[in-house]
Amino acid sequence: MENLYSGGGAAASAKSSIDTKNTGASIVLSPTEEYCVFKRKKRVEEVLSALKKTVVAPPAELTAAEISKCAEIARGVKSLALRVPPNKLAAAKNALSGKVAADAIVGGNGETLWKAKRYETKRAIAGGAGRITLILSASAVSAGKFGETKREIKKICKAAKKRPVTVALTEAFARTLDKLVWKKIAALAADYGAKYLSVPFYAGAAELRAFLKDTCMLEVAGVENSADFKILAAAGAESMVVSAAALEKIRKELLAEAENCSFAVPAASGSFFAEAVKAEQAKARAAESKAAEKTPEKASEKTPGSAPEKTSEKASEKAEEKTPEEV
Repeated sequence: MENLYSGGGAAASAKSSIDTKNTGASIVLSPTEEYCVFKRKKRVEEVLSALKKTVVAPPAELTAAEISKCAEIARGVKSLALRVPPNKLAAAKNALSGKVAADAIVGGNGETLWKAKRYETKRAIAGGAGRITLILSASAVSAGKFGETKREIKKICKAAKKRPVTVALTEAFARTLDKLVWKKIAALAADYGAKYLSVPFYAGAAELRAFLKDTCMLEVAGVENSADFKILAAAGAESMVVSAAALEKIRKELLAEAENCSFAVPAASGSFFAEAVKAEQAKARAAESKAAEKTPEKASEKTPGSAPEKTSEKASEKAEEKTPEEV
């Protein structure tokens, strides 16, 4: 946000402040500049709001330095959470300093008993986890044993004590499932207390929102570039899992794009700003014509009928050639 006023906007403001001091004018920016500042500010706010919907997924090999770096990035964009395995929960919680939730993954690769997952959940909550990510049993889902899936979700959500629970599967297995299976898992997640259903990113991932009820939201994992991030944000994904390195890159790209809103952007035809630009052009032409009329008579005597007329004609032509982009 600091960059918002550090370029042309700051220069324009400084110049206008001087003009106000000397002339008593009250307008700081021209209508066109004011419109562009507003649009730039709006875009930056939209980017920052979208970045808050991220969950930071740290690299597989987690050192103390990596956790600290991931926590710093998560705090910088005010992410929903930093997701870590239970044995790294304490380090993550300390690094986050209470500004971002620590999200504990329970269930390992999913192939553990629901009682073991419940125990992990209770320990994680006692250790300060603000969220829980439950890895479902892939073998149960693959065999169609949705009774076991239902029990896992129900038991873990109860043990989480109202902390948000995300239902997920290992990425490799999740990418093999069709929509019918996802529809079943989505219904179980929504009916038995889960806050999010996590699915891997693919072109039609956002369509799964239609299978979720109002009690459960969609999370998309594996987002690695700003183009995919924008697509999912526009499609309404409530949470996006992004690696720390990718999130930092996405943040920089989106903010640079949002702030690259030049004062030379033309106003929409027929809008207030377009009319204001025309009025400024007319005012400039009138001022130039008036200046030409006040040209000393001596100058007109030296070049009869030529100098003032040429000056006026050239000034008029230049004024007419100006477009809203140049104002």
